[in-house]
Amino acid sequence: MLNRYKVKSLIGKRAQTDVYNALNPDHAAQLATEHLRTSYPLCQTKIIKIEYLGTSKREDV
Repeated sequence: MLNRYKVKSLIGKRAQTDVYNALNPDHAAQLATEHLRTSYPLCQTKIIKIEYLGTSKREDV
């Protein structure tokens, strides 16, 4: 079952928050890292905080 995690990241000097369906916090960090590397390849990025939001309501994921 997937859980929902809110991942706050820093892109340059700008903060951004995204929500991911992941198995655990490490998986959420991996998904966020892949997203940041593909979306912002030339910017310095850093994950600041990962917050658990509960279980995902989607069962078909």
